[in-house]
Amino acid sequence: MTRIRRATPDDAEALSLLAAQTFTETFGHLYPQEDLHVFLEETYAVERARIVLAHANYAIWLLEMDNLLVGHAAAGPCGLPHDEVRPGDGELKRL
Repeated sequence: MTRIRRATPDDAEALSLLAAQTFTETFGHLYPQEDLHVFLEETYAVERARIVLAHANYAIWLLEMDNLLVGHAAAGPCGLPHDEVRPGDGELKRL
């Protein structure tokens, strides 16, 4: 069975593992191993995921297939350095 659901702070550990895995599968070949390791440790830390999951301005959805996490999407405030970005604008951060 396939299901999409909103992630909660209880999903932080699983989300961190999934996000690091999918990033590595997609972009890992572009980075030296040490640089990749440092990036993953900082960017996908469990505590960082808990903070984002608890923040009212961010939303993360998880894709489950047969109760196994296989994908995620994250959205939040727009952080692009562009003149036309206004307060309240959102951004799809991960897919």
